[in-house]
Amino acid sequence: MAGEVTPTIYGRVYEDPQLRHADSGRPIARFRVVSFPREYDRTSGEWRDGEPVLVVCTAWGRLAKHVAASLADRVHVIVTGQLTACDAQLHLNVTRVGVDLDAHIAYIDATLPAVLAGKGPRNVRAALKRPNPDEPAADPARKPAATPPVPYWMDEERRRQWADITAPQRPRPWCPPC
Repeated sequence: MAGEVTPTIYGRVYEDPQLRHADSGRPIARFRVVSFPREYDRTSGEWRDGEPVLVVCTAWGRLAKHVAASLADRVHVIVTGQLTACDAQLHLNVTRVGVDLDAHIAYIDATLPAVLAGKGPRNVRAALKRPNPDEPAADPARKPAATPPVPYWMDEERRRQWADITAPQRPRPWCPPC
């Protein structure tokens, strides 16, 4: 439609997106975004979060696949699309989705670190132990000095969720099920 307004919603994904397929095989991703509008409190003279607004978002086709692969619970996003109200709930037919870089660091194929992109050596530990060809050969009779073991980043205890690393800690709002 001509002259149609496409709102932009800033918020946080509430639960992981669900990916399904229509009878025709076209992928459909559905996810919910909770937005906290900022309000100015004149009595205290400070900004505060208003009542949370829940928006049910639906993405189609290739965008749906990317949403399902890229988004997770508690990721801050910026979403645009056509907004409708149905059954006292807001629904957004998504045309664009982006990660809010104010809250996260996002890697794309071109900026992904080589080891994570699968372009680095297959055996990272072997690559770290590989001798440097520029160094002179060591004397086999000489015993090397003992060095304390350096912790390897992959051996560190994994965190419970990626959200524990990236998302700022904030109480999760209660939202009624759709």
